[in-house]
Amino acid sequence: MKNNEIQLLPEGFYYIYNHANGWENLFKRRENYLYFLRRYAEFINPIADTFAYCRIICILW
Repeated sequence: MKNNEIQLLPEGFYYIYNHANGWENLFKRRENYLYFLRRYAEFINPIADTFAYCRIICILW
């Protein structure tokens, strides 16, 4: 395990978030956001329950 990684424990609750630098958009194009959702569905949904999800859109695509 790398120094900056933590081990996630079964039955644990985790608050996971991400943001861009400053006022930059995290997803530059709509396709980037859709790619993220597909990968989330592929890798996270099979192993974890999502209790809440929020995406604040600052601009319209």
